[in-house]
Amino acid sequence: MYNDRNANPYTYKKCYLLVVKSINFVDIQIIFLFTMTPKQLQNIAEMEGILNKIEDFTPKAEGFLKQWQELLPEVQKLNAYYGSDQWRKDYDDANAGKIPEGMPHGVLSEDLAYNALGDQYFLAVDFLKLVTKIISREE
Repeated sequence: MYNDRNANPYTYKKCYLLVVKSINFVDIQIIFLFTMTPKQLQNIAEMEGILNKIEDFTPKAEGFLKQWQELLPEVQKLNAYYGSDQWRKDYDDANAGKIPEGMPHGVLSEDLAYNALGDQYFLAVDFLKLVTKIISREE
């Protein structure tokens, strides 16, 4: 009786020579099966590779998405602070030398926070474009 566990396929041109041991493993049955074209087999192998990449990528993307979701409240907090009256007061006081020496205060530079928030925004736009393609199944 045939099953995948006791089959040994051998390829010859467009046919498989499938040697199958019977249940008692004494008698050998030979079955000729017509197989797919080499192009079909190549396509299946390629699609299998793509499937493997997707299965590898998806958990990483889920992890990244979770990190970004957890970071979002802090991004929003920085965005609200940057350019606010409080930021302006902190900026003026730091420039007046009122900030302790050695205390990091890059957030009070006009460029660092602006660039970080802008990068975050444009990355989100790029993700939105990509996700829209995925959802709409566009090429």
